[in-house]
Amino acid sequence: IIPSMNSWMRKNIKHYSVVHIHNRYFFNPLFGDAVKNGHKKLCLTIHNARTEGIDLATDFVGSVWDDVVAKRLMKKCDGIAGVSTSAIESAIPKDYRGIKKTIYNGVDEKVFRPGKSSKWKDELGIDDKMVLTNSRLIVQKGIRYLIDAMKEVDGELVVFGRGPLQKQLEKRAAQNEIKVHFISQKLTDEELADLYRSADVFAMPSLYDPCPLALLEAMGTGLPCVVTNVGGLKELIRDKTDGFVVNVRDSGALASRINLVLGNDDLSKEMSKSIRKRVLDGFTWDRVASEYDKFYEELLGVKEN
Repeated sequence: IIPSMNSWMRKNIKHYSVVHIHNRYFFNPLFGDAVKNGHKKLCLTIHNARTEGIDLATDFVGSVWDDVVAKRLMKKCDGIAGVSTSAIESAIPKDYRGIKKTIYNGVDEKVFRPGKSSKWKDELGIDDKMVLTNSRLIVQKGIRYLIDAMKEVDGELVVFGRGPLQKQLEKRAAQNEIKVHFISQKLTDEELADLYRSADVFAMPSLYDPCPLALLEAMGTGLPCVVTNVGGLKELIRDKTDGFVVNVRDSGALASRINLVLGNDDLSKEMSKSIRKRVLDGFTWDRVASEYDKFYEELLGVKEN
């Protein structure tokens, strides 16, 4: 695929002023050469931070790619945007001299809006408080630590997502006698928003995460969020204001903060108001589009009127 993209770009570069690529793992420095030889601007959006602390194989392969291939590609870029400041700081070479800009992901605030629903609690048979997480079921997302935390939480956990660890996580929950509801079917955005509105708190115990859409969706619906202090999570959630930020792999801290939200209605309501306002002020797709407009203007040297 990469050689054909390089060839296509060499043939068609004359039609463009800026070539904007996403995901550094799908492009190589020769693609950058095709753009630069055509005397056009090249920019990249980084969606993934440098892989660290996952497992030896993932960390090694990711680091080799970044150090050998992605580094050479990024040095050919005139501008690089990142979906979080941590993603930029961890992935971009220290000697990079182009434009750098943090442009967070966004959420459809009209679909993912506050409200209360009993639909999913009724469907799943949950009479108690509901803790929700939404992620791929892989090591990076740290779901095992959330399952362990539920031993100390007076509520039931709902895990929405698919992935290779589902059987392993189901077994872990059963061994610890923890009731966990796994939802793996596809949902429309409206159905997903209703799932968030059925929950009482959202938890994201990731080992690393640049700027997950699931967290922004939960924020849009006004759900107080308990997240780990990694990557973009600690940039999105203000500790004690929008929710709580805890140390990674700390099931005890997860349980403690989840219980604080579930046990204090006034605190939950204040956090809900704060987190919804935060989305409206800075994380709508209109805001994202505006930030990219400014990014392109700077890239092309165009001054605003």
